[in-house]
Amino acid sequence: MSNELHRIREITLFSDCIRKLTVSSSELSSSEKTFILTVAALLIKKYSLDKRRIGYAELAYYIVLNYSIIYNDYLPLYDFSISFGLYPISYALTKNGFLSFESLANSLIESKIEREYKNHGIVETFEQKKFTLKILSSECSEESFIAPTSFGKSSLILAHIKSTFDSTKKYAIIVPSKALLTQTYRNIKVLNLPIRIITHDEMYEERLQGFIGVFTQERAFRLLNKYSISYDFMYIDEAHQLLERDSRSILLSRLIKLNKKRFSGCKILYFSPLISDSSNLILQNGQSIIENRIRLNVKEPKIYEYLPENCKRIYNRFIDEFITLETSANNIFDYIDENRGEKNFIYLYTPRKIQKFARAYLERREQIVESDAIDEIVLNLNRYVHQHFYLTDCIKKGFLYLHGKLPDSVKDYLLTRFSQISELSTIIANKVILEGMNLPIDTLFILDGNNLNQAALTNLIGRVNRLNEIFAEPINLKKLQPLIHFVNSEEYNRRDGRLENKIKMLKKTNFIDELDNPLLQKYEMPLDENERQSAKKIQKEDELFFSDSSSEVSKLKKKIIELGLSNIYKDVDVVAQLLFNNFTQHIFNDLPEGIKSLPIMERLCFLFISGMENFIIDEEVARLKHNEAISYYEMFLENRKKSLNEKISREVAYFRSRIERGNAYLYIGKSFGEVSYPWAPHSTSPVYVNLSLKSDQDLINLAIIKQKQEEDFVSFKLLMFFQLMLDYGQMTKDEYEQILYGSNNPIDIQLVKLGLPINLAAKIRNDGQINNIYIDENGNIQCNADFITYKNSLDDFLRFQIDRII
Repeated sequence: MSNELHRIREITLFSDCIRKLTVSSSELSSSEKTFILTVAALLIKKYSLDKRRIGYAELAYYIVLNYSIIYNDYLPLYDFSISFGLYPISYALTKNGFLSFESLANSLIESKIEREYKNHGIVETFEQKKFTLKILSSECSEESFIAPTSFGKSSLILAHIKSTFDSTKKYAIIVPSKALLTQTYRNIKVLNLPIRIITHDEMYEERLQGFIGVFTQERAFRLLNKYSISYDFMYIDEAHQLLERDSRSILLSRLIKLNKKRFSGCKILYFSPLISDSSNLILQNGQSIIENRIRLNVKEPKIYEYLPENCKRIYNRFIDEFITLETSANNIFDYIDENRGEKNFIYLYTPRKIQKFARAYLERREQIVESDAIDEIVLNLNRYVHQHFYLTDCIKKGFLYLHGKLPDSVKDYLLTRFSQISELSTIIANKVILEGMNLPIDTLFILDGNNLNQAALTNLIGRVNRLNEIFAEPINLKKLQPLIHFVNSEEYNRRDGRLENKIKMLKKTNFIDELDNPLLQKYEMPLDENERQSAKKIQKEDELFFSDSSSEVSKLKKKIIELGLSNIYKDVDVVAQLLFNNFTQHIFNDLPEGIKSLPIMERLCFLFISGMENFIIDEEVARLKHNEAISYYEMFLENRKKSLNEKISREVAYFRSRIERGNAYLYIGKSFGEVSYPWAPHSTSPVYVNLSLKSDQDLINLAIIKQKQEEDFVSFKLLMFFQLMLDYGQMTKDEYEQILYGSNNPIDIQLVKLGLPINLAAKIRNDGQINNIYIDENGNIQCNADFITYKNSLDDFLRFQIDRII
């Protein structure tokens, strides 16, 4: 905040007026109203002289928004919204009877807004419209669209595809999660363009001239590495992830660089609500990203804090002050119940804390919700997951918990049902679940400040009251002030961690990008030696990946980096030579019968683990040196084609057999691990659980978590080994497809690639419905009326999964 704004804050009358607007229970006098509105007008004038002073506009907006809502005097808000092009607000005020004008000038303004700024029933802001038209007509090769959450990113992607559409071109929309992949696929399908839509690298066929690909970065990258193609257009969703150092961010960087290397003229659009300077996304010399930024947010959150001493405060970021309010709450649960809205999001960081809080919250909620919709969800979870699933008891009482360790089909189903039915009023989750997902949240409770920097916190708060919900009928302008509650407790936040420090991050809306990705052009080497070595390793591998490979070993080394196996092993140079020796000495077709007949996991162990234990740096992969782990994954791969309920039952049976054999320590990972492995003296990480200490219900719920954990392990780690085995003749195509899709049937494979679970694809075939599904002239899956009748005869859970893709 500028020095001038600091001086304004020191004016007693100004601070008093702001406090009264903040609390809203204290009445402004007539002279105070005149004063504070005059201040707003002066701030607007200052901003108009220098548009860099966004703080002036934000404070002016705060004043007129609060004043108009408190006193039902909407003329200041109308004037501000017209002046700043916030047309959704001005249009809503006149259309919904908050204001009425008889003047010709106002009628013309309203008519102009409806004619020029209404797009498919949604009124856009001036900047939103301006940047949309600019991007659609631009010939620049790389541009960014930086805007608060729900400012039309998805519609801009669709509009850009339509405006540039050419059935011979290759479009790639890169999304960070499978949930967003399905959501985006459905959005693209609605366009009904005469082109193939693919969501998996395995769906590509060389005969295809053009396609629209909706990919995660892994799938988009694999496709480029399998074929000598390039994308003509790339749309990078959640582009701020490029700033991070994790393996997926590094992969996204390489994907962009590889595509630009193959086709320097490709068009790339970056989308994010969280980037302070788009030039920080630049990966190499010669890049230039034109930035399109919407700076003024129409939402101004109300920030509350609950303290353990049963104190409630409201925070005003403009005067940097907490104001004490009354509360009757005696604990955090009372506080949440006292302040909950229609749709509530309780944020916690770790899956363990999420489940711990959910079980405590369950004990305090007495009333079971009487609802047919709730009963249907419970019935489906009993049928397709397990009747002793912890979540079912929560849902009966009108809330649910979700985290990244629950099976994807269950998580996606419950997110959708939460959006659709009012009886589910509260979701307990972390930010990973909600990244990019559109949920109707109106109240946010933040119980845990871990790993929430200013950008992440801003993004989290931005998920509350999306614009389409604010301006939907019946309109509620109070939703322009999302309700955000920071709830302190030692039990769920870090010990001695005060959320006040997180709240004060919100004083400013601008922030500095944290560049942790060593592949970014502006990256600066850290002082810490371990960090430096890690960064140099990533940069060296990147140079190797983009270099020309002359020898067979260097080609293999490049493949190891491409697949991500360099994150599994240390000293990739030595590992590449060892693997090359294994592959050349044991080419699959020439293997002795004894090795040729080995099951897949034993073959993997023979090639990648045995004799290489000292090079493995990944603790999950390191377990494969044990026969027990190899046998487990053979069983797991065999069971993948079964239903979730069957897999959970078999997992529980496996747990019990281990307890009976006196081998009760099970690897479960950091999220739910409780103890270290007692027979590994150098292992101190609590990544195991002792199954013999668990109740039957605990075993069942551990088995549910284990399904997701192991699916991820297979998909993100074992699949890298399987791909290399396939490429080097250590596995047949049939074996590979059986692992990946649970079937060699082409129809099953097509359905699984689109996102159906393996067992549901088999059910559709077994129910004789294959002839009712067909591939249209563009290669996209369609269905006839008979299939729709069949689908409608199924229960809600199965219908949901089919509706996502057909």
